[in-house]
Amino acid sequence: MLNCLIKIFKYNWMWKVPLVPWGASGRTFPIVLISFMILLGFAFVNNISEGTADLSETSNSIWRLTITAGLVYGILLAVAFVLGPLKHRVHISMLGFSAGRLSYEKTEPAGFLFQLRMILVTLSALILINIVWTLLIHTLSWDLFPSPEYPFMDNGAGALYLLVTGFLVIILGPFAEEVFFRGYILPGLGHKTGTAGSLIISSLIFGFAHMSLSLVVPTFFMGFILGLLYLRTKSVLSCTVAHGLQNGMAFMALVLTGGS
Repeated sequence: MLNCLIKIFKYNWMWKVPLVPWGASGRTFPIVLISFMILLGFAFVNNISEGTADLSETSNSIWRLTITAGLVYGILLAVAFVLGPLKHRVHISMLGFSAGRLSYEKTEPAGFLFQLRMILVTLSALILINIVWTLLIHTLSWDLFPSPEYPFMDNGAGALYLLVTGFLVIILGPFAEEVFFRGYILPGLGHKTGTAGSLIISSLIFGFAHMSLSLVVPTFFMGFILGLLYLRTKSVLSCTVAHGLQNGMAFMALVLTGGS
């Protein structure tokens, strides 16, 4: 694992942000970015998520959950696709749907095994972040960062509810978030902020997008790691797989523990 990480960081030419036609130099991208940050700030300060997250109280919990998540993820995907490739008349591969030069060495061909190695390294880092953050909170008794609650987790709501929730958390959610944050936002910021700046800023936005003080710090670091994976592979699909696997493991843990 350590040798793999050393090889990853050895070749700096592979860490440049992909060039995309949208970005800070245009008009639409800054408007979208500023509007999204204002919305996040409003939701975060007013704690909207706590007031609307309990979707399992009524008999229509599945429909409420599906519609709410569908709207959120649908907006993210629509913004990324419409204001990205569609508006600038380029192929969707510009969002990271086809990998660029992926190999450690210039002579090594890119392929499935390379992608798999990168996904496994990233997944290991994501799991480590969650473990360390959880231990810090409980060991140091940080009252400012209480353990996050997941009111949408209701094992008593039935198998269909859990199945729909699992699909949203493991498949649709990671896909929409990776397309928006890593495929659209991160390279778009690269025009003005460079690789490091775009990586940090997009990770911060990703962290605050989860609208919970308990999740901002770990999700920032998770966004940073996923951003590194995107820069390394130029593929949002690899990021989606790593993100989905991490969410899937967390989801299964919540199911087995009754959502606590």
